[in-house]
Amino acid sequence: MLGFELGMYHIIICGRINVFTVKIIEYRKYSIIYIKEINNYIITHTNVNSNVGKITREELLEIALKESENEYNRIKNILKSYDNVKSVSASKPSLYTICFHPVRKCNYKCKYCYAGKADYLQDKEISIDTAKQAIDFMLNDWGKDGKRYVVDLSGSGEPLLKLEFIKKIDEYCECKRKEKSKDIKIMFPSNAALVSKENVNYLENNHNILMGVSIDGNMQQNGNRINRSEQSAFTCTTRGIDFLKNRTVGLAATITHLNENVDELYDYIYNRFENADAISMNVVRDYDVNSETSFYDIDIDNLLLHYDRLLDKIYENILEDNYKYIEKLLIGTDTLGIYLCRVFSKGTLNKRRCGIGKCILSVDAKGNLYACNVANGNDDFKVGNIYTGIDEGRQLFFSKINNESNSLCKECWAANICGGECSIISYLVAGNLNSVNKELCTFRKGLILLALKFEHKLKLRNLKEYNKVLKIVLRRSYFEKVIDSGIWVLQEYIKMKKLDVGYTELVDKVNSTDFGIQPDEMLRVLNIYNKNINIYEINDNMSIDNIKLPIISYVNKLGHKYYEYVIICGIDEKNIQVRKPFELELTTISREMYIDKISNIMFIE
Repeated sequence: MLGFELGMYHIIICGRINVFTVKIIEYRKYSIIYIKEINNYIITHTNVNSNVGKITREELLEIALKESENEYNRIKNILKSYDNVKSVSASKPSLYTICFHPVRKCNYKCKYCYAGKADYLQDKEISIDTAKQAIDFMLNDWGKDGKRYVVDLSGSGEPLLKLEFIKKIDEYCECKRKEKSKDIKIMFPSNAALVSKENVNYLENNHNILMGVSIDGNMQQNGNRINRSEQSAFTCTTRGIDFLKNRTVGLAATITHLNENVDELYDYIYNRFENADAISMNVVRDYDVNSETSFYDIDIDNLLLHYDRLLDKIYENILEDNYKYIEKLLIGTDTLGIYLCRVFSKGTLNKRRCGIGKCILSVDAKGNLYACNVANGNDDFKVGNIYTGIDEGRQLFFSKINNESNSLCKECWAANICGGECSIISYLVAGNLNSVNKELCTFRKGLILLALKFEHKLKLRNLKEYNKVLKIVLRRSYFEKVIDSGIWVLQEYIKMKKLDVGYTELVDKVNSTDFGIQPDEMLRVLNIYNKNINIYEINDNMSIDNIKLPIISYVNKLGHKYYEYVIICGIDEKNIQVRKPFELELTTISREMYIDKISNIMFIE
């Protein structure tokens, strides 16, 4: 094995892999084969010995071929990519999130709210000056190399009680957007009770504010959500959502024993609120056996049965050409939606549980920094201060926490889809960052099996319908960096050339690595469709008279972890018009700046 440096990357070149470690899960009439070395799955009707732990390359390909020729080609191409490049060192994240609590009170008294019960949370609210300092710290220090930023105002109360605070933060972020030319969003959850005719215009017209609303279903399902007088909060919440009819909102439901019928729950929210662009359903985080809203009161088998019914409804809607039904589930933070995205995308290893300590930090009223928003105020998770900087040792400790360090997850067939238990919850419940809740583990594995079954069922049905779902997954996956930009660029370029090539067909032709499509591989695939394309290193004096658009450009000067690409849709003597992955709008950049700061490598016909 040979290791060498390429720019900021450390690449490990390894020989051909001939023997693989597999785990075989018998699920209903299927055999699900998890192949550890390539982080992938084969779903087959072929009977496979469940005691098998190792399998040869030939045996693996034989099983795939028995399932279908497409499956054979898919696995064959994956194996090719892993023969050459095994791993690459991680780089800095592109998205950074700073969290702080502008308000410590709420007009609701929801039974399962952890913020209302958590005695480790501090009482003091953050001042506007400290909040501005925290934003500066994110932009200029800790997250200075980022591309996108989020100011998260969630955690311990109803943010709309401090609407003037939100407005001031928004004004400050707008100044920083202009000053830094950075994408900065403000995000907060709300119960929507305080949305009124007076403030709805501000909330509707500000597209830099991402707003989510908590609602657990219909009147009966919403029984855990009550006001300070312990009366149902249902009417106030629905009225507030209706006030926001001219803007999209994310709606989130917490699953308890009152709303295990998630198929009916999702149906209600989907049909009742047309302005919902994302719908997320997640089980309650209350692990106290004595609590009236405890996770342990949920009938897991019954819950999974309802999830199976929900997937049947999704399938039926797809057959009726209604993709909005699944799209709203996929683009939110829904647990099943996330698993579906990971199953469909067949993307990079999901080793990290979350961004704890690395790309997410929380700030208290004194400027202290914590590794997670849920742990704000808990000294065990303190990693520094916005005025004195980050304790790099503490930050590294938390940023290294992932499912590979957890012996209980390390060998699990579902680890790279699941991601493992929340470290903070593990600590608060069991006093151990790497503990696993067995009941929750059973639930997650059940959801993953349902997701794998659904993907297999849709693929067998029709590749056209399968590809349409994949397009939705690609849009969502951009934010998780599951899909590299090379696939998107290839697909869009081919589309612009009036060629009809589906996503699945294209992926079968591409040998991708864990960090994207290498430039020589990009050229090889482009030459399949156009033999006249070659790679050129350009300069600012290059003549544009004979250049044919569109042009694919390799982004080689920004220090990305992945090989990244864009499409050049326009070029003249002064400017270049660029379309970035998953964006519809064009970005205009001067030729000089583009060539000097971004890229001088282009694929030109």
